[in-house]
Amino acid sequence: MIFESIEFYQYRCFMEGSLKFYEKNGDNRSINLIVAENGGGKTELLFAFSWVLYDFDFSTLQNKEDTPYSLNSEIYRNLEKNIEECCDDCWVKVVFSHEGKTYTLKKKEYFEKVNGYSSLKRRVESELFIKKENGETDPPIMDQKYIEKILNDAIPLKVLNGIIFDGERMQKLSSSDERSVEGVKGVIFDVTNQEKLEYFLEIIKEVEKKINTKLKSVTRKTGGRKLEILSNQIESLENEIEHKEHRFEEANNELEACEVELDRISFELKKHSETKEFENKRVESQKNLKKIEKQLQKEVEAFGSEFNTYGFVLASSNILDDCQEMIDTFDVPRGLNTQAVESILKGDKCICGVELSPERIETLNKLLGFLPPGNLNSALLEQINGLKSISKKAKSNLKKHRLEIKNLDSDLISCKEDIAYYRSQISQSELTDSQKLEEKRDNFLSKKAELDLITRNLPEEIEADKITVNYAREQKASLVEMDEIGEKLAEKWLCRNPYFDKKYNLDIPVKVMH
Repeated sequence: MIFESIEFYQYRCFMEGSLKFYEKNGDNRSINLIVAENGGGKTELLFAFSWVLYDFDFSTLQNKEDTPYSLNSEIYRNLEKNIEECCDDCWVKVVFSHEGKTYTLKKKEYFEKVNGYSSLKRRVESELFIKKENGETDPPIMDQKYIEKILNDAIPLKVLNGIIFDGERMQKLSSSDERSVEGVKGVIFDVTNQEKLEYFLEIIKEVEKKINTKLKSVTRKTGGRKLEILSNQIESLENEIEHKEHRFEEANNELEACEVELDRISFELKKHSETKEFENKRVESQKNLKKIEKQLQKEVEAFGSEFNTYGFVLASSNILDDCQEMIDTFDVPRGLNTQAVESILKGDKCICGVELSPERIETLNKLLGFLPPGNLNSALLEQINGLKSISKKAKSNLKKHRLEIKNLDSDLISCKEDIAYYRSQISQSELTDSQKLEEKRDNFLSKKAELDLITRNLPEEIEADKITVNYAREQKASLVEMDEIGEKLAEKWLCRNPYFDKKYNLDIPVKVMH
C-alpha cells in the first residue's frame, strides 16, 4: 500500500492545502521528508492519516487537550460564540494505491450551533472511491463498516498505528493511551511475522498427533492394552491442559481489555465538561451509598441484639403492672412480716407504746395468717422496679436505634435518588451515546467479575492436570522399559516418516518425548 497524496480543508491547524508523496525520487529512493518548525503541524499531519482512515481521539494528544476536535480551533470558537444557529465543516482526503487499484477516501465532519445547547452538534460522513486498473471507478461506498473492512485489508489499524508512532506519543505511552500500545504491537507483529510462527506450531502439533497415532497402532498390535490406556489418558489430559491454558490466556486478555474499556468509558464520561461534574458527584454518591449501607446494617444488627436480649421484659410490661397493683391493694407495709408480729406479741405493749388488749392480740394473730415468712413484698417490689428500669432503658435504646435506622434509610433513598439523577443528567447530556456507555459499563463490570473468577480457578485446575499427566508419564515410561514393546516403539519413533519429510521438508529424524 502506497500513499499518493493528502488534502485538507479547515482541518486542525491547516485551513487549506495538499501534499503529494513521491514513490521514488531521482536516486531511486522512496523517502518523503517533511521538515517544519515546532508547532508547524508535523504531528497533526501524521494523525490526519489516522483520523481519515479509521478515527482518532484528539484529546489524547499531549498539551492539546483543550482542542479535542478536528475542526480548525479558530472556526470552532467562532461557532461557539455565535448567538445564532449556524454550521461549518472540515474534511481530509487521502489517495493511496494497493494491488493495482487507486483508493480515494474523504472524511467530512459537520459542526452545528444549535440554540439551547452549550456544545456544538457533530456529524461525520465518509465516502470511498475505488479506481480499477482499467481506469473504471466504482460508485462511492458510504457504508462505514464496509469501508473499514476494505481499509483493514489494505492497511490494518495496528500497522497504521506503528507508522504514525512518533516521539510525542512515545513520551505519553501509558495504559490510558491504547493507540500507542497498539502501535508498538503493530510494529512487533509486522517484524516478527507472527503468522509464520503460528503456522509452524500447527505443523509441529500435526507431527506430534501423527506420532501418537502410530504409537496407539503399535500398542494395539503388540497387546499393550495398559500402555494404550495410559497413552489415551495422557493425550486427553494434554488436550484438556492446552484447552484450559488457551482459555486462561483468552480470559486474561479479555480481562485486560475489559479493564481498559472500563477506564476508557470512565475517561470518556469525565472528559466532557457537561458530564464531568455529574460523573464526579455520581462516584462520590456511590461511595456514600456504600458507607450508608454499612452503617444501616450495623444499626439493624444492634437493634436486633437489643431486642433479642431485652424483648421479654417489654413483653412482660402488663404482668409487672398487675403485680404492682396486687401488692398495692393488700397495702402490706414493706417492713411488716411474721417475725415482726411475733416480736410484738411477746411483749405487753405495741411498739407505739399502746397496751395490747385481747382484741388487739386477736387481730395480730389473724394477721399472722396473711403475712409472708420474710419480707417477700419488698423483694417482689425490688424485682418489679428492677425489671421496669431495664424495660425503660431497653425502650430508650430501641427508640434510638430505630430513629437512626429511619434516618439512615432516608439518607439511603436520597443517595439512590441522587445517583439516579446524576445518571439521567449524564444520559441527557450531549455526550455521544452516553446511555450506551452507562449500559456498557454495567455489562463490562459483570463480565469482569466472571473473568476474575475464571482466572483465579483455572491455574489450580491446570496444575492438578499437569500433576496427573506427569504421574501417567512415569507409569508409561516404566511399562516401556519393562515390556518388549519398548524396543518396537523405539524403532517406530526413530523411523523416518516419508510423508512428513516430503510435506514439511524435514531433514532430521522425528523424535518423540514421553
